[in-house]
Amino acid sequence: IPKLQEQAVALNVHPFAFAYYRNSANRIAQYLTGELTLDEALQRLQQDIDDAIAEAEGSS
Repeated sequence: IPKLQEQAVALNVHPFAFAYYRNSANRIAQYLTGELTLDEALQRLQQDIDDAIAEAEGSS
């Protein structure tokens, strides 16, 4: 499993890792409780990430 560990470490140090971690748990919970379909959850998570990166770059 060393390859997975390298990938996990790379994600943690990515400059925009916060954009994923900020909303992923909420979107997964919404999917698991039936509030969103899997496609909706993934689309909204991608939008959350895009918005967070734009905000961090000052172009929101």
